[in-house]
Amino acid sequence: MGKALFATTNNKVFKDITPEGFSAVFQKKLIDQKARLTNPKIIVAYYEQHDYDPVLIMEHLDKQDLKVLPKYLQKSNEHGLDPKMFQTEKLKAMLAKLYDKNGIKTIDEAYQDMAELELTMANSLINYSNALQFGVMNPRRIYANYYTQTKRPDSISMSHVFEVKSFKTFLDSIQPKDPQYLALQKALVGTTAAPGMSAEETQRAILVNLERLRWKNKPSESKYVLVNIPDYQLNFMDNGKSILNMKVCVGEGRNKDHSHNLVEYDDSYQIDRPFSRETPQLNSMIYVAEVNPVWNIPQSIASKEIIVEAAKDPYYLSNKNIVVYKGGQEVEDPETIKWATLSENEKASYSFKQKPGDDNSLGKIKFLFKNSTNVYLTILRPSRHLLNRCGR
Repeated sequence: MGKALFATTNNKVFKDITPEGFSAVFQKKLIDQKARLTNPKIIVAYYEQHDYDPVLIMEHLDKQDLKVLPKYLQKSNEHGLDPKMFQTEKLKAMLAKLYDKNGIKTIDEAYQDMAELELTMANSLINYSNALQFGVMNPRRIYANYYTQTKRPDSISMSHVFEVKSFKTFLDSIQPKDPQYLALQKALVGTTAAPGMSAEETQRAILVNLERLRWKNKPSESKYVLVNIPDYQLNFMDNGKSILNMKVCVGEGRNKDHSHNLVEYDDSYQIDRPFSRETPQLNSMIYVAEVNPVWNIPQSIASKEIIVEAAKDPYYLSNKNIVVYKGGQEVEDPETIKWATLSENEKASYSFKQKPGDDNSLGKIKFLFKNSTNVYLTILRPSRHLLNRCGR
């Protein structure tokens, strides 16, 4: 250890250091600074299993590979991240002192500085690796109701940073390669405002979407269906290209007046609460296609739409091929029911099904996939009502 450090730095102090001497100091440093580490269990466990050696320093000392790390961390703002998150300036200063042949004066100072440098590098490298490969935050924290399964860093992925042979090769490998991500990175350095947005709002939108693209919850298959909810568009993707595109109907959204209300959910006690008719984010396997489906009308739609229309027109239900049930039994003459005078409890006692046919809201084919909010895809006949809802 001492010989390698002296050969690289020309600092004679390093000649007399030993692995045993460093180990004692490093163990104490781990105990004292455990609370400031982002992933203390991973870091402490690794060094316990490797005799408290300065693995990162010794593996990357030669050819000044250590100096590569702060250069990449300094450019983290190109990903919309703050270099301060990774203690970049502290690392630069410690490395400059390590490589200065007159920077460290005593053996005790050498042990202390090496221990601090090793621990800071381990913490910063894991944090940067996690940020670029998995995102800075877990989307579950803000999408409490609309969360889709997202892969998060685990002990294996975090411990991998100790095994890399070249910082440059590793840090280049974790740069997101998605074309959308690269385009947003390029846009981030500009100050152009997007249509209908200020420069500040544009920058914030870019930052948010860079983070969303880092989340590992995108389709990994070569073929998949992608629905762009705010754009009312469905694309069937094959090897990264859309081979089929069509308009789709989605639920009613919030913020219909297009006001820009920027809310820091993560800095408050708020969570993203769903609107009753909006389409949620989800990711699922399409597992069956049902031909000429029967529509089991949800209670929320029945009470707010179907019963309201039936109260206006007693023959609305029969014209729409809607069957009414009460207590599990079919109601023979639903047009005789005074729908307008029913209490909410009385309305809730009825259930409704729409038979297959041209007027069926589910269309001719219903594609099913598992999700907790009963979302599905169907092939519909176009109508003025549907075109209005679909953003014609």
